[in-house]
Amino acid sequence: MFRPRTNYLISAISAFFAAILILIGLPIMSFFTENLELLESIFMGFGGALIFTLIGGFNYLIYKDDLDREQSLVKENIRLKEATKKKIKGYKMDVDKFDE
Repeated sequence: MFRPRTNYLISAISAFFAAILILIGLPIMSFFTENLELLESIFMGFGGALIFTLIGGFNYLIYKDDLDREQSLVKENIRLKEATKKKIKGYKMDVDKFDE
């Protein structure tokens, strides 16, 4: 089973691939089947690709934010373990950086 963070990464990659397919395929399909001008079909392809690129970008940002939060928690956990073994004197946990 994938972790939720991995699902965001897979969604981002899928959206970027869909944007590439739309950028290439939509102008070709709409030019031959819808009888649109070539320039209109190219702009339609850019519009569709832009939408999927934005979706992929947002999913990647969610993935990256979750990854950064987990890495900071792991670092803080390591520091906490060292502080409990008295390797770090005067350790104080910064709880504000872990708030949602």
